[in-house]
Amino acid sequence: MTRHGRRSARGESSAATTGSPGGHRPVPGVWELDTGRCQAEATIRHALLTRVRGTFAVAGGTIVVAPELGDCSVEATITTASVDTGDARRDEHLRSPNFLDSERYPLFLFRSTEVHALGEDRFATRGDLTIRGQTRPAVLDVSSSDAPREADGRPRVRFRGHTEIERESFGLTWNQMAETGGMLLGRTVTVALTLEAVLRVEQCP
Repeated sequence: MTRHGRRSARGESSAATTGSPGGHRPVPGVWELDTGRCQAEATIRHALLTRVRGTFAVAGGTIVVAPELGDCSVEATITTASVDTGDARRDEHLRSPNFLDSERYPLFLFRSTEVHALGEDRFATRGDLTIRGQTRPAVLDVSSSDAPREADGRPRVRFRGHTEIERESFGLTWNQMAETGGMLLGRTVTVALTLEAVLRVEQCP
């Protein structure tokens, strides 16, 4: 997962990781997201003066770590109906056809197309993001770190990622005039991800 700079989408055990010229990344293998320890957060400007934050549940996903960084891949899904902004009425509006249309489009999907190193523990993950049936390119800026191992000794890793998307390019066009003047909602949404994954299969298939 990664970032394309400011370009938008039109988002404990040292033995568990290995250092390499391409950056710091988990050992090669298939890593499965632990959805109970994953979360997505979206933030949008509201009424010019404030920002609204909402969280989403991660439904599932896998991260394939290959010996060569260019062969790594990421796929993850997020449940649209799980949106939680702390306001039940607003959340229902967000689930409606005006916004996410959760009944017709129950999932967001991100599928990577390439991964590049940005530093010792930072990676740029380019891929395709699908929202409301619209697929657009996106880049996530991702960092990785170790996490405590599973009780059975399997390695665990933590990823943090962020990106920005232009919501209107995904059909999220609802807006209205704010009482203070200007449009109620901003056009750009900032997305932050916190993901934990457990090693399922060591070595790439």
